[in-house]
Amino acid sequence: MGEIKLSREFVLKELEKAVDITPVKPMKATIAFHQMGEISSDVEDWVLVDRETPDYYIGSWITGYGYVGVLFPKSTTRELTPDEQSELETKWKRKDFRII
Repeated sequence: MGEIKLSREFVLKELEKAVDITPVKPMKATIAFHQMGEISSDVEDWVLVDRETPDYYIGSWITGYGYVGVLFPKSTTRELTPDEQSELETKWKRKDFRII
């Protein structure tokens, strides 16, 4: 994965102009930026999005170290397919899918 850097100041400015998304929605992403630095994943993984700006979704990885206020570029983040949505709902119902 090519390295992309965003400054802490840029991330904080994006967070300030974010607007809420209701309801919160699960998505899939690989590229992610936090004010502490890039926290991307080599494989596409689940994210929970609760805010957005014109260029970024903002939320957190569903599994991971608990970073919040993570920027996910809209160009590399996608909606779930119907099969993925069903899989996610099944995991939640079985309670074997936990936010860490």
